[in-house]
Amino acid sequence: MSYAGKALSGAGLYFVIAIVIVYLCFCLWIGARSDKKTETVKEYFIANKSIGMFFLFFTCWGSFCGAGNFIGFAGSAAQNGIDAYWAYLGDAVLGYVVFSWLIAPHLAKFDYFTMPQYIAHRLCGNDTYVRRIGGLAAALCNIAISGIQMRGLAYLLNSFCGLNYYLSLFVAAGVLIVYTAMGGMSAVVQTDAIQGILQVIGTVLMICFGVGLMHCDIGWLTSSLREVDASLVTPFGHLSVRACISAFLTGFFGDLCNPIMWNRAFIAKDSKTASKCFKIATILGIVSTGIIMTFGLVAKVYNPEVADQATYWLVLNKMPYFMVPLMTLCFMGAIMSTADTHLNAGVANVVCDVIDPEEKMSVEKTLKVSKAACYICGGIGLLGAAVFPSILTLSFFGLTVAGATVFPIFVIGNLKRDKNDKEFRSNLSIHAVRIGMTVGAAVAVLFDLVPSLSAIAGGGILPGLVCTTVVTLICNQIFKPEYPIGGTETVANYENHMVE
Repeated sequence: MSYAGKALSGAGLYFVIAIVIVYLCFCLWIGARSDKKTETVKEYFIANKSIGMFFLFFTCWGSFCGAGNFIGFAGSAAQNGIDAYWAYLGDAVLGYVVFSWLIAPHLAKFDYFTMPQYIAHRLCGNDTYVRRIGGLAAALCNIAISGIQMRGLAYLLNSFCGLNYYLSLFVAAGVLIVYTAMGGMSAVVQTDAIQGILQVIGTVLMICFGVGLMHCDIGWLTSSLREVDASLVTPFGHLSVRACISAFLTGFFGDLCNPIMWNRAFIAKDSKTASKCFKIATILGIVSTGIIMTFGLVAKVYNPEVADQATYWLVLNKMPYFMVPLMTLCFMGAIMSTADTHLNAGVANVVCDVIDPEEKMSVEKTLKVSKAACYICGGIGLLGAAVFPSILTLSFFGLTVAGATVFPIFVIGNLKRDKNDKEFRSNLSIHAVRIGMTVGAAVAVLFDLVPSLSAIAGGGILPGLVCTTVVTLICNQIFKPEYPIGGTETVANYENHMVE
């Protein structure tokens, strides 16, 4: 287990512990308070599609930038040098921009709960199999990303307070799971507003002190890194070409199919609000993640042994001691805002997409099952946090499966759908989609987890994308579309979810 340095002691330690306890209790209070107000499934998962500019911006900013951005990317830079920027360019740059400028305003026109619901209902005639396979892929992504937040918070408790890492992991997971289960989306959005503000403060402080540590001189940083390990500033020095390309594609396609970004578009009250908030949050995310990622390289200069906890090491060892408690609070805000968001969305995938895609359960039963599912999904995220080697590894595994499975169908389905008909008409065969998504998901998982297969393609994203696309298109030539454009068939009781 990577360690960020000597833990705090004395009055500083007790102050930080007090901050942690008060903050976690505050999150639980918000969850309990929201639990009493939640009356509908729509409110639990998308807050009745009523989120305006202020709350939407902070929940976007807080959801998009958490432990993966501020800890995982910096840790990856410390471990892999400039090769780590391939993942950043695909994920936090190109993926953010394409989604925020092109996809988010479109999705905000609908009141779907989840990404698989949109794919199945709008593009595949409300097919339950498509929704279930998409739900599994999206749930895996959300649960994995909630797991990395648990790991990030456990790092904090372990590094700053000296608490045993695995005990820290259980404490972090316990609070996160309980307050997310109690309050649903209402609790998530309320805490995200506060956590987003803390995140902004922490980002500004981190950038101010980090720039000073590198003497505002990229040349100094490059030469210093070369003295530590020349491969850190050598293209493909730590990662192979295939691994770098795979990281770029995983970040890009994974981001376009990151379920939480879809969810944040669905909760926006209208397209205009979504467009503005997403663009602002995206720009801030790109800039802050890139700068803090560079501080991972700075940490490597000062401590060649630093790895996944590079950000925490800088705070503990290079920032003024009196700033550590404030940074603790800011880090907790960044981590918890992303964690609760993804866990809530993962529960929506499990309940609405996998368990009850036909929406036969009553509101009371759905809410009860959702809360139970939150504990189960949180437990799986906890397991992933304990098993995977680093924060970014776990995150990108989830993005791989979602990106390889869902994105090709999003593109093919929209191209072949009749956009002018309120009833469902498409020249895409639903049977073809079923087969393509199943094969693509299996291939993505195998090529990502089996070392011998991963070495061939650098990861599962490219094989998964190719298989989903090719298999779907080939099968579409074999199976006739169930609801062809210009045909007579329609889907029974098809309900248009467009709200504008």
